[in-house]
Amino acid sequence: VLDFSAAETAEVLEITVSSANSALHRARTTLSQRFHGQREERSASSATDERIQWLLDHFVRAWENADVDGLVALLKEDAILAMPPSPSWYEGRDAIRVFVSATIFAEEGMFSGKASQRWQLRPTKANSSPAFAIYQRAENNEFPAFGLLVLTREADRLTEIINFIDPSLPPYFGLPAILGKEKT
Repeated sequence: VLDFSAAETAEVLEITVSSANSALHRARTTLSQRFHGQREERSASSATDERIQWLLDHFVRAWENADVDGLVALLKEDAILAMPPSPSWYEGRDAIRVFVSATIFAEEGMFSGKASQRWQLRPTKANSSPAFAIYQRAENNEFPAFGLLVLTREADRLTEIINFIDPSLPPYFGLPAILGKEKT
């Protein structure tokens, strides 16, 4: 998912490179047996590409502006939000709305700070999926890395938002560890 090499994966998981390669082979075999139509979907027309870009642009706008309604409008009814390494996850628009309102986008929430302009996203890809490095405003108005958001979609809606909470991830994708000071 994070586009790591076998050696990097083995190091992170504290297993041998051979074990990492074996696990990857098993995963690819399972995916190829269960998901046949994915390759045709990837060769989408330009109209589909425009719809995907529209979805991603609106996702960024909603996240960076702490727009709960805007974010929820982009989700399928049974969408999932997870934040590894936290074991909790949220299923469905209503559950995601409650969670992001009280934490991610709340002024006094779990990730405290001014809700508006608290987050900045930078696009990338992870395992051929759209992804964003996510940065959270610090008191000095710099934006240190917070982690990586990986999105899964069906048609014009998001089905999963997986927020890997690990500030060390963005540099693996060629993105900075800290964004420069922003004007307030």
